[in-house]
Amino acid sequence: MHCTTARRAGAVAALALTATAGLAQSTLGTLQPPMGAVSDTGPDLFQIEPRTPLSLENTPGDDNSIFRIEQPGHYYLTGDLVLGEAAVGYAGIEIGADDVVIDLNGFRIVGGGFGNSGVAGLGSRVSVKNGGITGFAGSGIAFLGTDHVVEDVSVFEIGAKGVSVGARSRVERVTVTSSGDNGIQVGSSGRVIDSAVAGSGANGIYLGSYASAIDSSASNSVLDGFYLIEGAAATRCTARNNQQDGFSGVERTTIDGCRSTGNNRFGYFNGEGGTVKNSAALDNADDGIRGSFASRILNNVCDDNGSAGIEVRRDSVVRGNVCDGNTVYGVHANGSGIVVDGNTASNSGTGFVSYGNNVYNNTLVNNIASGNSNYAYYVESNPNYFQIAADPATAKPGDNIEH
Repeated sequence: MHCTTARRAGAVAALALTATAGLAQSTLGTLQPPMGAVSDTGPDLFQIEPRTPLSLENTPGDDNSIFRIEQPGHYYLTGDLVLGEAAVGYAGIEIGADDVVIDLNGFRIVGGGFGNSGVAGLGSRVSVKNGGITGFAGSGIAFLGTDHVVEDVSVFEIGAKGVSVGARSRVERVTVTSSGDNGIQVGSSGRVIDSAVAGSGANGIYLGSYASAIDSSASNSVLDGFYLIEGAAATRCTARNNQQDGFSGVERTTIDGCRSTGNNRFGYFNGEGGTVKNSAALDNADDGIRGSFASRILNNVCDDNGSAGIEVRRDSVVRGNVCDGNTVYGVHANGSGIVVDGNTASNSGTGFVSYGNNVYNNTLVNNIASGNSNYAYYVESNPNYFQIAADPATAKPGDNIEH
């Protein structure tokens, strides 16, 4: 036990120094009290919201942690928490209670490559805010319970997941840089808001079922920028230079108002029943948007992708999209029962394609093809519904136009 206590004490030496320096600075100067009796001005901060400083006295650790929190409450750091070499395998802060708030108070938890994780816990309704976590072999923040909040935290140089939280949790204004696994991972119905991930070793942002990401970005991930489980949604998000897809959805996902550029496979991979709308797919190595069965691809811009601007499978709807400068096809209807309506395909190899085995009963109407190098339309006329206007000036509703 004496050895364990000594290791924890060594790990928090920097914390004590920082806190002492801050105390010394706060005692400079002379206080001049006002004349007359001092009246009661009401409850102080600690009466309104009691707060406990994290220390070896208040929150002693155990064989797994430097600090361990066993009771609900509001806790805060008083200086940087730096884990030394003696703390191999330790968590900086371990939480064994529900309803805990940890204010990093602008300070950092530094693993130095030795610590196991920055903040870890099994409880629910835990909040971590306002500081940094770096240099851990495990995760930066790892909570297995539900209904957590992580906000205004910077996490970098982490061996496993940057931030991993359970169902119905919120991650807001968080940055994760250089993680060995997923940068940010939220469970079902969780939310990621105004956050950024760069250089993750797996997916940038992983959304559990019916979770959402809003105004967030993922770049330079080893796998996908955003990985969406069933029913998840991404809104106004950006994926850039990821090694697989910018956005990859499993089933019935929704992507709206997003931008996906320079990814090494698809800009968007849309699982069965998914929707991509009002988004941009630019300069991706393969298709700009690849849609599975029953996809809805609506009002997107798909330019300069390495294969098709848009390719979909059976029972899908492709409507109102603009595809320019794609290497092989503008729009490829690769299945049956597909509706391709009101799109523009230009300056590609072939503008619109609906041809091949098991490609039938497709409807191509109100489309415009121009400046394509091979074919404007490459469509089997039977049994697909397809008609090109003889003269664009006299085109009837439903006619496709070739310039």
